Amino acid sequence: MPGERLAGEAQAGGDHGAPQGVLWPERMERWRERLLEAALIGVPLAVIQWVVGRLSARVTSQPWHVLWFVVPLAVAAWIAWQAVMRRRSFRLRGPMRAFLVCYLAVFAVAGAADLLVLTRTTAVYEHEPLRHRFLPAGWGDWRYRVARRYAADQVPLVILVEPAPGPATSRGAERFELARLIARAEQAGAAGVAFDFYFGKEPSDADALLCAAVQRARRPVIVGERTVKAPHVHAEAYAPALESCFPRNRRGHLLAYRDADDLVRSVGLRTPRGKESLALQVAAQLAGRPVGPDGELMQLVFPRDAFPAITSEDLALTDLKDRLLLVGERSAAETFQTPFGPRLGVELHAAAVGSLLTGGWIRRPPPWCGALIVLVACYLLSALADAGASIRKLLGVAAAVTAFVVAGAVLAMWLWNVWLDVAYPVAAVWPLVALLALLRRTLGSAPAPPSSAVSGAPAPPSPAPSSPARSARRARGRPA
Repeated sequence: MPGERLAGEAQAGGDHGAPQGVLWPERMERWRERLLEAALIGVPLAVIQWVVGRLSARVTSQPWHVLWFVVPLAVAAWIAWQAVMRRRSFRLRGPMRAFLVCYLAVFAVAGAADLLVLTRTTAVYEHEPLRHRFLPAGWGDWRYRVARRYAADQVPLVILVEPAPGPATSRGAERFELARLIARAEQAGAAGVAFDFYFGKEPSDADALLCAAVQRARRPVIVGERTVKAPHVHAEAYAPALESCFPRNRRGHLLAYRDADDLVRSVGLRTPRGKESLALQVAAQLAGRPVGPDGELMQLVFPRDAFPAITSEDLALTDLKDRLLLVGERSAAETFQTPFGPRLGVELHAAAVGSLLTGGWIRRPPPWCGALIVLVACYLLSALADAGASIRKLLGVAAAVTAFVVAGAVLAMWLWNVWLDVAYPVAAVWPLVALLALLRRTLGSAPAPPSSAVSGAPAPPSPAPSSPARSARRARGRPA
């Protein structure tokens, strides 16, 4: 026993006795190669993502238009794959690296352009949205169950809901009642009045009375405006008698966006020309300053409880001090399906105001976050496959990556209302596992030539023969 221990120490002493200056440059060289390889994959992805982000707003009017970028990338990936198979070796170098870049770029660009949505329509423009989508839109609605939701009493808002006027009600009678409602809200101490509907360009005999009520009100009166599509997207004009009492800065658009499953999840904040929504103007009026994100869309969250709702008969008995009155109507045309159930249009705008004032809207991280997750996951799988990992191990790593992404999405929504994408990383990882398995089976297990044979340096001495038991264990740990 002492002799065996001394022999083992003598054998290990060759490594420990070597100068550290010899081993350190070798380690630095290996790390330099790994960093360079990661940069060769990550830099093209970042450039592609930046270019698509700059061009998407100008070139792609629908998410599916990004296929003009994705299809050429997929073709390039196929060409690189063919080059890899002809090379008969599986390494993250040369054609294989180019293939991995193209493979990752397909999912990075698809995630940046939201390709799985394919189409999105406005509820105001089209009553029957197109139903083209690769994945059901409701698959991501589980996030609303864990999202942070504010309380309705945090928002100084009262909803007044009236039934839709009948066909026998004249336009003049409708506007006369609205003039009375503005006066009564003023008497109740309301911080303002906002109407979830617009006045058309047709005049009425009550326009002068309505304008007088608006001009006498000490608090602002905000109204909606109709957005028409043809010949180009623009706001419809008001009747000439109403133009003076409803200036452009007191009108907001009423756009809400409906996905392919007919559910409304987002509202428009600004049009491409900068026109603000009704909810954005109401929130700014209540806050006394501009609020909300800078983009054109906002994914809203409804409160934990319902906003206080009254009718016109209850208006005289309701204390509206420092609260804004949001007026809408109850009808089938004004009822929309949402992840929180059916909601009236006025409730959509109230939820948008609440999300803006409390900061509780759902945030989307920049596209590079999803691209980074896809890059790390796919590179890890490719490196493991290159190191000879078994198919079972690759499947286990893919399952672990999926669980990590889902857990991160749950935590991000629960803590910060951040919508981390799950579909694109999962859609990138599992096809890559199948592709790596196919490549391993197609390419076989021909060993790569040693580095000494390429560089001309003498080959290292062959290791001492080991015991049959150790050889069997190695064979089981590194399957062909």
